[in-house]
Order: sequence, then structure tokens, then C-alpha cells
Amino acid sequence: MSPPLRIDRPIKKPPGPRAIVVHDRDDAEAAAAEALAADVPVILLTAQGAAAFAGVDYLLGMIAQGAAPAPGAKVEAVLDCDEAAGDVLNAIRVGWKRILFTGDPELGAKLADIVGQAGGTLLTRRPEALDLEGERNPHAACRAWLKLGVR
Repeated sequence: MSPPLRIDRPIKKPPGPRAIVVHDRDDAEAAAAEALAADVPVILLTAQGAAAFAGVDYLLGMIAQGAAPAPGAKVEAVLDCDEAAGDVLNAIRVGWKRILFTGDPELGAKLADIVGQAGGTLLTRRPEALDLEGERNPHAACRAWLKLGVR
């Protein structure tokens, strides 16, 4: 009897960083820790429109505190301002470097120029992401998403 056929295929790492929607410091910590363990970059993305209901200062601190226990992790933080141009301007003021704006394209072009002058980047499309809201085991969910792209 011949041994069973076995095909080993390496798992391809994603071409760019995968995004994970974080709602609190624990979510950010889980995402950063799993990115470090997998040796892959990660985008920590706030909830849609979070700038309006949580505040740009709070969210910047939340992500920084969450990522702090994994100092070697390659983390990019992205603030979702939805359609609120004022939140984009406030985000620049407190130090956000990657900001998502999904409002009027003409206004977006002007905001992109302002954000660029401040050394940042304005995104106009929300990336595909794993959302950790209500996730019972955020570490396992992040691990699967970062390694395999499985939600």
C-alpha cells in the first residue's frame, strides 16, 4: 500500500498589510501582538466614522496604548472620519498621519492636499478589513486574518 499523497503548499503572505477594525485598546493590543508574532504589517483601522463619536485624541491614544506592548510590530493606524471634513482637520492637528475620508471627492482633493502638507496621507476608500466588534477571541481572529485572510 502506497503512502497517501501529500501536497505541501506554503501559505502566501498578503501583498500589503491587512486591516483590522479596532474598537478599544484590547482589540488594538490583540492585532498588534498577532502581527508581531506573524511578522506581518497590520493596519489598525478605527470603526466607520469613529472620529465623530469617540474623538480624534482619544482614538490616537487608544491605538498607541494598544500597540505599545508589541513594540516591534509594524503597525499603521488609520482614522475613519467618514464624510466629516472637520474631523480630518482635527486629526491632522493631533498627529494622525493616515486618515480616511469618504465624503465629497472635490472636498477630498482639497483635504488630501492639506493632509499631504502635514506629512500625512488621505485615503478615500475603506480597505477590506476584519472587524473585531463582538469577537470572542480577538487573538485567534487576528491570527487567522493576518496569516490566511480568513474571517
